[in-house]
Amino acid sequence: MAKSRRNRKSQGAGRGTNRALNAKAQSVRDAARLEAASIVEAGSAKFDAGDYAGAIANYEQAMQVDRVIALAYRNRERVTLAYIKMGNARFQQSRYDDAIADYSQAIALNPNLAPAYSNRGLAKGAKGDYEGAIDDHDRAIVLDRRYAGAYCNRGNDRFAQGQDKSDRGYYDDAINDYTLAVEDYTRAIEIDPDLAQAYYNRGNARRDQGEAKSGKGDHEDAIADYTLAVEDHTRAIEIDPDLAQAYYNRGIARRDQGEAKSGRGDHEDAIADYTLAVEDYTRAIEIDPDDVKAYYYRGIANWLRGDLISAIDDYDLLLERDLDDATAFSNRGYLRWQARDLEGAIKDCESSLEKDDANVLAYANLCMVKFEQGEYADAKEYADRAIAMDVESRMHPRSYDFFQDFKQRTDKIEQMKQDIERKEQDRQTAEQLWEESEKANKELSEENAQLHREKWADPTRQRLNNPPDVTLSVVSHVRYYRDDQDYAPFFDWRDELDPTFRKHVTAAITGMKEGNFSHPKKLPGSIVYQRRLNIGPGLRIYYDLLPASSVLILHGGDKSDQQRDIEIAETRLADWRARHPK
Repeated sequence: MAKSRRNRKSQGAGRGTNRALNAKAQSVRDAARLEAASIVEAGSAKFDAGDYAGAIANYEQAMQVDRVIALAYRNRERVTLAYIKMGNARFQQSRYDDAIADYSQAIALNPNLAPAYSNRGLAKGAKGDYEGAIDDHDRAIVLDRRYAGAYCNRGNDRFAQGQDKSDRGYYDDAINDYTLAVEDYTRAIEIDPDLAQAYYNRGNARRDQGEAKSGKGDHEDAIADYTLAVEDHTRAIEIDPDLAQAYYNRGIARRDQGEAKSGRGDHEDAIADYTLAVEDYTRAIEIDPDDVKAYYYRGIANWLRGDLISAIDDYDLLLERDLDDATAFSNRGYLRWQARDLEGAIKDCESSLEKDDANVLAYANLCMVKFEQGEYADAKEYADRAIAMDVESRMHPRSYDFFQDFKQRTDKIEQMKQDIERKEQDRQTAEQLWEESEKANKELSEENAQLHREKWADPTRQRLNNPPDVTLSVVSHVRYYRDDQDYAPFFDWRDELDPTFRKHVTAAITGMKEGNFSHPKKLPGSIVYQRRLNIGPGLRIYYDLLPASSVLILHGGDKSDQQRDIEIAETRLADWRARHPK
């Protein structure tokens, strides 16, 4: 009996000890959780302030404090949140692989967390893995059908995928991706009608969709898309009047719309669009006075509507904020040349070349100015220097023709100057001989003297005509030859190249698309143009100029089998012309 009492007493003491230990452990856990929450909050503040490295350090510290306790008690919410926030910070640092790893950790802790999948999809899309990105967004949408952000994110990656295809000339595939992106943004708007970002993104997708359709020659459909893009950006601005990028991109859409209308002859409507674009860029600048891109494009829009003074003022403001922008100097130089400020144009172009001695447009402007000033030797020198460069990747085709034309014209003018100098010497010699003859033949009759004067009269001087104005055209689109099965063989040749060579070919085609490239004249006896790349086995790109300032890429090869490559390019061009009559 006494022993039984002692056992019960001992058991009661043990339970009391366990309760005390459990209370102490709970207190430690609570303190750890409070400390971790405080550290995460500090990290979030750093994230909002743009201190992503500091935020990551806080999130890692918080997980060290709380992770083991949280997992042990199946309370994973804080750790999962920390992984997501750390992934967001690394995404902002462009550390996409690390961000993907963080989001994957969050998904491992909570496989039903839709934002983790969608954010991981954004990181995959940033790396160019569009299929993996869209798959993650799909999974996020399955988990939460009302998650507007997932629809927006999927739209963003479909939009980026479409841009990649459009750059490669796959306009139909690109248009399909843009259409799917527009559907995703529309679904996000249905869920949240006040989501300004969804309207903004849909406007961008519709503008690029219009550009792709214009690349196919569907100009009327393109104008319709530009109009819808303007409407979307307008709605985004109504929701968020301080969204500077919405004004900026609406300006771009209006400018593109104006250029499309100008292309079909509606010049008055085009100028109206350019004027509205200027107003949009102005509003974007009011919101962010240091947005140099807005000054750059407002200058172009002012130039398109014929306001040279305002365009020059825009580049003045741009260069006050960025004195290292070589293109801005060359553009202002071109505008000053048009405004007849020749010395100002020279100064700007020289400043451009100081910052980028491969800026071909600066050489173009100097050629025009020197030619107009009658300094033909200098004009020829600038043309020679530009042609000697690997300028094809930085000039549009007509610019290269422009340089070739300047070289030929300045060669002829230099020869004319030499002829004039020689004739002047002959004239002086004739005068001297005439004077000597006059003294020696005073006995000649007035009639004979007159005949003698006529014989030794001054030769007629040749006069130089004023050169016509030369303007630079911009190539609207780069197109690729496709056979009757819609197959583009050029990409097979390009994709089989060594990665280094392929990179140079891609850069050259990108330059053509941006309207900043050149090419030589047609091959002798051929109907195609050839572009040489000074790399590897002597790579060549064969193409033709199309109406509406477009370029058709036909074939690629190298100098080892050039004649066969030319014949292939000619065959493809003939086939294309037969299926696309003017």
